[in-house]
Amino acid sequence: MNADYTNQSHNQIDGSNNRSLAILLTYVIIFFFAGTIVASVILFLYANIKNVDPKLLYDLEGNLIKDAELFVGSITNFSVYIIGLVIILLLAKPFLIQDLHHSRYNTKKFFIFIGQGILIYYLGNVISNILSELIGLTGDSENQKTIVELLQSKYVVLVLLTTIILAPLVEEIVFRKALFDLFSRKTKFHPIAIIIFSGLCFALIHFVIAIFEILIDGQGLMAVLSELIHIIPYFISGIILGYIYEKSERNIVVPIIIHMLNNILSAVLILLSPELGL
Repeated sequence: MNADYTNQSHNQIDGSNNRSLAILLTYVIIFFFAGTIVASVILFLYANIKNVDPKLLYDLEGNLIKDAELFVGSITNFSVYIIGLVIILLLAKPFLIQDLHHSRYNTKKFFIFIGQGILIYYLGNVISNILSELIGLTGDSENQKTIVELLQSKYVVLVLLTTIILAPLVEEIVFRKALFDLFSRKTKFHPIAIIIFSGLCFALIHFVIAIFEILIDGQGLMAVLSELIHIIPYFISGIILGYIYEKSERNIVVPIIIHMLNNILSAVLILLSPELGL
């Protein structure tokens, strides 16, 4: 009986590890490889809608004209997040059912976690802003500039759906649930180390494309370093969300809701006054 129970436990752990790894691989494949294919298809559709040769959609410097860039960017992001979310939800179904069950049957504790999480998150934002001031961090990252531009475009509805709903769901399942689960079971890292690593991955993922474009444009190392400085607020946000996840007894619903609330506030601030966007 004990041997059977032990084998069953090992099988459950292996299954959980496999699911977590599959979620991480899905994110990388969908968002970095499939995303390029989706963007090409969307650009082709845009050219057909406008009845123009795709080559004419680029300026003399090889950049997409603004309307084409906004169209492709907003629809590609939305499409990729939808595809990624469907696959990730299927893979994460056992995790999510368990966490939703805990939220439902421990309502008081759940709302306490939410309240604590909101307080911790915005205290962290204050610290992040102070650090940014101390190091003289000015201007916005390329990622932030893109978000502001998309939110002010005629494709704002798709951008809001992506930013407020799809991105928090995908990012929290990937960078908190899957990453924490995999490293907790596969390594002897302390939770603090996993929180820091998760926060770093969360931050870097927002800059990979921007840095790649900087390198392609041949802007040099200083341009890359200048962009990387903006990683600090994202890194701190990632650490805080990781801490909230750990403190909430690893209930992924808690950081998802807090991430959504933060993105709602940020989107509202950007729409009302772009320079105030978080």
